[in-house]
Amino acid sequence: MNVRQHTTTTVDPVTQHYHDVAILRATVTPAGVDGSVEFFVNGASVGLGSYNSVTGVATFAYVVQLATGSYNLRAEFTSAEILYLDSAHTLVNGLTVTHEESTTTYTGQTVIANGGSATMSAFLQEDGANDDDGDGGGPPIAGRTIHFTLGTGVTAQTCDAVTNLFGIASCVISPVAQPLGPGIVTAEFAQDAYYQASSDSAATILFAFLDSGSFALGDLSAAEGSSVAFWSSEWSGANALTGGVAPTSFKGFVNGLATNPPACGGVWTTQNGGNSTDPPDGPLPAYMGVVVTTSVTKAGPITSGNVARIVVVQTAAGYGPSPGHPGTGTVIATYCP
Repeated sequence: MNVRQHTTTTVDPVTQHYHDVAILRATVTPAGVDGSVEFFVNGASVGLGSYNSVTGVATFAYVVQLATGSYNLRAEFTSAEILYLDSAHTLVNGLTVTHEESTTTYTGQTVIANGGSATMSAFLQEDGANDDDGDGGGPPIAGRTIHFTLGTGVTAQTCDAVTNLFGIASCVISPVAQPLGPGIVTAEFAQDAYYQASSDSAATILFAFLDSGSFALGDLSAAEGSSVAFWSSEWSGANALTGGVAPTSFKGFVNGLATNPPACGGVWTTQNGGNSTDPPDGPLPAYMGVVVTTSVTKAGPITSGNVARIVVVQTAAGYGPSPGHPGTGTVIATYCP
């Protein structure tokens, strides 16, 4: 009379990040017994493993969909041979799920006008720069809140937004009220039950437009890093334009903007082009928005031009409302386009 032989199944502990693949592994002894192995996580079947009866080892690629914590693992061996019995093993807290890495990337505005609106935006993804294979190609993370902070200390302004299906979160701070000059913006994702915390920051430039009107620069003279003269009795000589030499009567101040503050793609006009354009008395903003024009033309008392782009000028001392007291500075950033 043949007596059915016992088998023994043991399941190995495993640790893996949320949303990554955990390789579940069980061993059946003695080796060489045909059959199948089914894996369970916290009592729920996750599927049949790939079982090698020669070695007695079964494995299953399990995509972790559980929050951070510890879960029971069970493997059940079903014998296909009449002389061998089934066996099973439950390993309490055998599966440990850890937080998946996340990467937050700030993608919003960095050159920002005081008094206007600033769009904060960020991209949240799994792994990203921390991806194990180094390709930075983790999938987007939806439904998570990103906290944005513009500036620091008592003047900081904040807004929150939830990521969409593409991992993008966006909100608006309005009106912006920050110290002029260099600053910082931060996007932060707080750790939850599935993902590690992550954050990103970017350097900002905060500037101001004039209350009314704007100074102008020639487009060929307004590259970032350039020293410029935006108000001068010699404006036409100090500013090169794609559309040719500006009339000598134009001194650099625009008082007839299509919109106030100016917008890229707009146009402007000014009367007479000299002192009668009523430039501001001063002082000027330390970081000031200035329109860039490709051409300046004069027809009778009207001088006109376009707004090809807007740049930020860090203004220097010495400005006065008379063209004999030039307004100068350095172009440090581009606001638009």
